[in-house]
Amino acid sequence: MINLVRMKKINLVLLVLLSAIGYTGLFPHQALAVVADHTIISQFSSLTTTQLNNARNLRVLFEHRSTGERIHYNGLDCLTGTSQNPECSVPSPATKYDYPNWTWRLIDGSTAPDKITAFEGDVPANVSSYDVFGMKFCYIDWWAQDFPTYRDMMLGFESRYPTKKFIWTTQALMLDWNQSPGPDSIKAFNDELRAYAKANNKLFYDLADIESHHDNGTSCTQNVNGVTQESLCSEWWSDDLGHPNIAGSTRLAKGFWWLMANINGSGPTVTTAPSPTTAPSPTIGPTKTPACKSDVNGDHTVNVTDLNQILTSYGSTSGGLVNISGSGKVNSVDATWVLKNWGGTCS
Repeated sequence: MINLVRMKKINLVLLVLLSAIGYTGLFPHQALAVVADHTIISQFSSLTTTQLNNARNLRVLFEHRSTGERIHYNGLDCLTGTSQNPECSVPSPATKYDYPNWTWRLIDGSTAPDKITAFEGDVPANVSSYDVFGMKFCYIDWWAQDFPTYRDMMLGFESRYPTKKFIWTTQALMLDWNQSPGPDSIKAFNDELRAYAKANNKLFYDLADIESHHDNGTSCTQNVNGVTQESLCSEWWSDDLGHPNIAGSTRLAKGFWWLMANINGSGPTVTTAPSPTTAPSPTIGPTKTPACKSDVNGDHTVNVTDLNQILTSYGSTSGGLVNISGSGKVNSVDATWVLKNWGGTCS
């Protein structure tokens, strides 16, 4: 399991280094949060062919339970014309919204801790097969789910797999919170996640915001014991607890499409991340001849692979190629060598 305390210390060192040398482009990331909430639903019909093609070419794994099943079969499949539900309103042409590289599948487990455990195993097991990963909690996951646990899991993945994208997702809602013992815990989770994702430039699928607003932008709320809770709007509700109907599922599917089309926060252009898996093991002794000091792995290019090898050995006294400075200890000086020559080709 990744040592989050150690990674946070490394990240702090890197932030200082990056600021010092004026570097702004370390790993693929968005400069601002990319937020799919109720305000972008009206933009769905304006997505360009280029945006749609870039989005459908992404290899996406999104794990869920019953609400996700509704979004999958009554939302995404309604848009493609492949849903078996006769109430679907199919756009023309339906193939415009095909998503052959997206996998929406049921996550193992019926509780929040079970789902966390399952996702923690599913990402490493499938990291070479997908570019984008996400999971969501359901409206019944009101106990034993907490934001710090979810946050630390997501940050761990982002540190371990810097070339992948991870979708931060709010928890699904209910129409009538009087039927649930846990609206306060769901509100706390969504409030914390929403604030954190926006403040820390995350790829953010605000599912709860999308299903708790009318088409005209006004919110749907319910007063429960003096606390205002955001709730599933009645026009998006099916007939049981918190499941969305066809219109609600399609609305949520449009939000997901918009998010994938704007995944880098760059509008029309979406660049699919390459597929290296975990950071390579540090090079203790020379296995290739480096072309320059910053070329730790000897591939004649100074890039993320070289930096990952230094980070993996950060603080060690292993020496070797990762200890560029020759000080006998891998530290920020070695990272600085790589950052100063970042993107260069050694010849």
